Amino acid sequence: MKLAGLVFVLSIVMCVTDLAHSEDWSHFYLRAACKLMESRDFKTGNSIGKEKVIAFQARVSSRLRNVPKGRTVRFDTVLLNEGNGYSGRSGQFTAPTKGVYVFDWTITVDNGDTFFTEIVKNGSAFGYNHCAAKRQSYERNCSTTSRIRLKRGDKVWVRTTSQGTDAHPTWTTFGGHKL
Repeated sequence: MKLAGLVFVLSIVMCVTDLAHSEDWSHFYLRAACKLMESRDFKTGNSIGKEKVIAFQARVSSRLRNVPKGRTVRFDTVLLNEGNGYSGRSGQFTAPTKGVYVFDWTITVDNGDTFFTEIVKNGSAFGYNHCAAKRQSYERNCSTTSRIRLKRGDKVWVRTTSQGTDAHPTWTTFGGHKL
């Protein structure tokens, strides 16, 4: 144990005094060790100065027909879930860390259909998406983006604000990331 500590101290001295930064090939591993020591917190093992990426993207796997007002829209096909904050089962994102997050969601409806939604933080609405395709012969995509400050553990989801008649699968999506 004492030998390992001595080697560690000598490595630090060599890094600080730039002995490891010569162009000699024999110092390659020592230079790599110095870079590692500069970028790691040895108590936690975490990278210094680099936050973990938090991002998700999900979509609806089947048509959403006659969804009642106040119902959570479950984007159940999870395409990306860095940081494991999103649950396709509940349709909710739970903030793994505090910060400002950007969320976007797209609702796609067919001719004659409507689907009105809002993004919700812990039960309070932050933004709205009213999608209606009246007298059109094609689908209509309606997208909204919201930026929301969250504390660790806060929950965000999309819910209906009135009865949604029909939303198209695949093109109806929900995503977000931490700034």
